Amino acid sequence: MGARSTTAALTETRGGPLPAGHQLYVGVDVGRRQRVVAAIAKDRMENGSWERAGVHRIPTTSRGFRELTEWLTSLGWRQDQVTVACEPTGGWYARTVAAWLERHGYEVSWLQNSALHERRELLIGKQTKTDALDARLLARLLYERECFGLRRGFLHQPPRTTDALRVLVRNRHRLVEQRTRYRLQLTAIVDVLFPELKDFFTTSVTGRAARRLMEAYSTPEQIWAAPLADLHRVVVLEGRDHRKAALLRDLQMAAYDSAGLVDGISPSSTPRFGSSVSYVSSTTRSPTSSWRSPKPSRSGRQRSARSCRVSRG
Repeated sequence: MGARSTTAALTETRGGPLPAGHQLYVGVDVGRRQRVVAAIAKDRMENGSWERAGVHRIPTTSRGFRELTEWLTSLGWRQDQVTVACEPTGGWYARTVAAWLERHGYEVSWLQNSALHERRELLIGKQTKTDALDARLLARLLYERECFGLRRGFLHQPPRTTDALRVLVRNRHRLVEQRTRYRLQLTAIVDVLFPELKDFFTTSVTGRAARRLMEAYSTPEQIWAAPLADLHRVVVLEGRDHRKAALLRDLQMAAYDSAGLVDGISPSSTPRFGSSVSYVSSTTRSPTSSWRSPKPSRSGRQRSARSCRVSRG
């Protein structure tokens, strides 16, 4: 009984034949976990009761999408009498539901985010927005476009696929900023605990070799006590800094005579080398490392070497 009363409130058809020329306006507010849908008939738009129209919530799964089309079909409207509005927001979540509705014969219009924001402020001012309100407003703007010719805010074409690339570039920019912030934090920690390290790694104390060293040895005392062979493996082989191979003994002497602020500082209140670097290392890798061309395989390098020897011969 509850489902029937909700349907009647949304469409005002009472289960009878649809009057000619009537239209159902559907607004879909998009979220990551659910979509909030408002389906409002033209007569409700005209008598002002659209603001109190009920909404339907569906999960962002295939089951939820099937539920959406089944629910729209149960309202009794033909596909050519239904118009749907979405806004390209929510991390591009709207594209999935729009593609689903278009495959099932529904017309989907796209509305700019700024147009919905302006209309919301005009209606409720600075009050807290709700997903149900946005879904009703999307449906209302469809009605105003059809009846009053107010097309401002509607996109002439669906959002371009290049916008997805824009989202990726924006996320990469944030990662680069985060990486820079973590590098600065790590540099400040090193300057307190082992200030002489910047004289050994003159370019940066957050480079690959320096991070490998700090991940392996959490205090200057551990660096001083480490065997030279282990330091060579960490700095030269794992850190790929072959220029430091002959200077490892100087590093140990600097660690032995370090002026770092260690005495009187409890490990629980001061970040140590190991814990600090482990937290930072995952973010200090280049965000574009996965875009680089893969290294040739060992067999490929061997073939290249053989071809070079043949050409010399």
